[in-house]
Amino acid sequence: MAYFRGPLYIWTDGRHVHLWNADGYDFWDESIWGEEYKIEPPNRAERDPLPSGVQIAQEQMDAYVLMRFAQLVEDGSVGRVIAHALEQSGNFGAEALRVRASEIASAFPSIATGDI
Repeated sequence: MAYFRGPLYIWTDGRHVHLWNADGYDFWDESIWGEEYKIEPPNRAERDPLPSGVQIAQEQMDAYVLMRFAQLVEDGSVGRVIAHALEQSGNFGAEALRVRASEIASAFPSIATGDI
């Protein structure tokens, strides 16, 4: 099930969420985290920009999504983010948002901004 399609590709297999980005290499191997785990970096000479990706357990991503949603509610940007998300190309998650966007925004009338 894909949420985003294109240079940024986000999909789930039911157990993990996979985030792939065509130019997503962010020099993680040079971070303290990358050096601590001594993970072999990609061969930079092969391609520029370098793609990158990661899989995150669905349960952990669900927790992140709720935390991030709470922040969007707090700062009043739910409507703006819904409008932006509706412009993205995807299938199952995008379709669920299309069906539920007005309902989500109306659940937070004091902070939802932008037209849905």
